Amino acid sequence: MSNRADEGRWVREARSGDLGAFWKLVERHGPMVRRLLQRLVGDRDRADDLFSETFMRASDRIDQFRGESKFSTWLTAIAINLAKNELKLEKRRSTLPWENVIPDEAHRHGKTHADLAEWADPHTILEQKELAELMERVVRQLPPKYRVVFVLRDVEGLSTEETAEALGLSITAVKSRAARARLALRKSLAPALSTKARPVTRA
Repeated sequence: MSNRADEGRWVREARSGDLGAFWKLVERHGPMVRRLLQRLVGDRDRADDLFSETFMRASDRIDQFRGESKFSTWLTAIAINLAKNELKLEKRRSTLPWENVIPDEAHRHGKTHADLAEWADPHTILEQKELAELMERVVRQLPPKYRVVFVLRDVEGLSTEETAEALGLSITAVKSRAARARLALRKSLAPALSTKARPVTRA
């Protein structure tokens, strides 16, 4: 299996104009970028357009990649920047009262990031079709600045540091937004999760 050394070689060769090496990078990171964009913009056609644009820009700018971060983090930043206009358009479309679910003072009254993180594992939810569909809908209704952090951290599994770098945020801001997104999702998903967990009783 190809390792990180292979990726470094592909990047060097792609920077020298080797199209085959660039397509190896597309094959490795394409699925992650496609998932990310679809979860952010919520529409397959728009996500496909952004996916194509992401790799076009990556191809045009690969000589700017200096290897100071992981290639996937650099690529994620390009994808997110392209999605920002879509996310801004959706800023006013939220159908849930997020100002009540994500209060500005979310971390007062003794709450910590650890407290807010205690909720169902997103990967476990996504393995269950009904809950996965509900979760996808609720995530798409999160305000964009919380949605993107949640998708990167909890769904795609990027570290706090990688998420901060991709978004141009401080680590503190990433932790705060991730915690508040988890709190909102936990509140929104609680009824469905309780029903799913309730044992079936027979008369």
